[in-house]
Amino acid sequence: MKQVRIWTRRVSLAIFAVSAIYVVTHLNDYPEVSHIESKTEAFAVLMFKVLR
Repeated sequence: MKQVRIWTRRVSLAIFAVSAIYVVTHLNDYPEVSHIESKTEAFAVLMFKVLR
């Protein structure tokens, strides 16, 4: 059972990492943040809007 928890955490982390990389590389495709120059600021604004 402990192995299942470990693999579940790893898979969840991998999915989150791939999703974050995809969002960062495609920031200009989102009209809400396409006008922002800084990728860090654009990512933060987009995550704020998504989690709001």
